[in-house]
Amino acid sequence: MELPEVPVVDFVVKYLERYPLAEVQDIYKALYQAFHGPAHAVSDENISRHYFETEWESLDTRATITLPLIEPAFIEGITPPLYLVHLLPAKALRLDKNKIFDEFVSTSVKFPARYPPDGPELHQLFIHAWGIVGERISSAKLPFKSEEYFIFTDSMSQMSWTPVHHSDRFRKAYDPHYRLVMNPSSFVPDSFSL
Repeated sequence: MELPEVPVVDFVVKYLERYPLAEVQDIYKALYQAFHGPAHAVSDENISRHYFETEWESLDTRATITLPLIEPAFIEGITPPLYLVHLLPAKALRLDKNKIFDEFVSTSVKFPARYPPDGPELHQLFIHAWGIVGERISSAKLPFKSEEYFIFTDSMSQMSWTPVHHSDRFRKAYDPHYRLVMNPSSFVPDSFSL
């Protein structure tokens, strides 16, 4: 199975430009999301809605907002179009939280296992992409220690490549509050440029 290295590495480099304090675990999470969408976060819609409502209510729109409303979370030509919608700017803009949640759930259902539909399985491509990241770390072309990558990778392999949370350092630095969606235009007004 061939996977072009350049788009994968570009995705990681851009992610690190936006989040320079990201750790190996956070790169894994970003790639996992790009190849799997948000299905892992919506195993029970009622519980997911409760978490969403609680998180939304906790956001203080008086805080300084430095994140964009919408951020690409896909690898061009390799994974389906997918976006992070950052909840703090969404709340500050008074976007309809129910539409955001509905699109999040819809994305969890319609995110494909293959892309394009007759293409390779995205999960297998994800594992291959993670190997590309390891090669770039080993050759010092990505700013992580090889030992850290290999310890983390061994753990994920033993756990059958499951989703993970952001690292503590990432959470402290960026306080992430977002949801993954395929169609942000379903809740963003036409007047807003994506």
